[in-house]
Amino acid sequence: KKSVAWKYFIRKVRQNMRIVMCMSPEGETFRTRCRQFPALIQGTTVIWFQPWSKDALVSVALDNLRSSDVGSAETQENIAHHLAAVHLSVKEATESLRHVTNLTSHTRVFTDATQKIFFELIKRYREMLAEKRATIRAERSKLEHALARINITMQEAERLRILVAQERVVLRERAAGTEKMLSQIGQDMVIAEEQGNLAKSEQLNLRRLEGMVLQYRHALKEEVDAAMPAAAAAKDALGELSKNTLAELRSSFKPSEEIHDVVAAVMYVTTNSKSGTLDTSWASAKKMMANMDKFFDLLSNFNHEHLSNLSVIEDYLALPHFKPELLQEKSAAAAALCKWVHRIYAYHQ
Repeated sequence: KKSVAWKYFIRKVRQNMRIVMCMSPEGETFRTRCRQFPALIQGTTVIWFQPWSKDALVSVALDNLRSSDVGSAETQENIAHHLAAVHLSVKEATESLRHVTNLTSHTRVFTDATQKIFFELIKRYREMLAEKRATIRAERSKLEHALARINITMQEAERLRILVAQERVVLRERAAGTEKMLSQIGQDMVIAEEQGNLAKSEQLNLRRLEGMVLQYRHALKEEVDAAMPAAAAAKDALGELSKNTLAELRSSFKPSEEIHDVVAAVMYVTTNSKSGTLDTSWASAKKMMANMDKFFDLLSNFNHEHLSNLSVIEDYLALPHFKPELLQEKSAAAAALCKWVHRIYAYHQ
């Protein structure tokens, strides 16, 4: 019968169905629900999860920080210990406040530093780290633009210096010709007067050009002095490339196409060979990175003014996967080298 089947179903549900409710002790919500629904206490089995220890907090923080590029393993561990210490100090402060403050039952408000708050602390740290890095990248872009303007100004000053030197030579020749003409045909006052006026005009032009050169020289000196810290900061971009990440990259047996393209682009930047004769195989790339100190010196002391194989480098830069943010998850060393190639090309341009 339907009634018998229904009773059998209800009996089995009561015997086998289990309901799990997860609640946080933070605030007054948990206590209010327990008072309104006594069955939550009388008809349930309460499992109270104790606060995590410092080692557990450090382990959770390390697990969340591994997906973010926060530096070496030692740096990650230091940050994890700091986050755990902050969380524990907040928890101790709330406990002290709870025992010291004598509040009535109508006004007591407790603050609990739960595990959820610890996860929020880690999340906020990662967000602030991303915001700070974005700010640094924007400042670096401004500095690179300033360096480009300084380079253009220096070229213009050099052009004006050459022009002034040529004008001086012409002025001396014309002045000599004028004196010779005056000594030979002193009676021709009209011609002498014309030549004198011409010489005066040339002298005025020379003075004007000398004034322009002085202005350009002064402006150039100010921009160079202001850009020296910027140039040093741009060179410090290689600090993102460590020996550990480079050793990991070199130990790859057969890297992905994206990583291979980055190392090949570095080889074209740092060599003067023609694009058709350069061996960019992975074996040659590993040979180039065999001596890490020598490889770091090659990148740090690279002459930005001379860049061969420009067309080949532009082809690599045009690849859709030739971007540091896309390579960061695959290889930190490849991402750093990709940034270096981009900055060398931007400086050359």
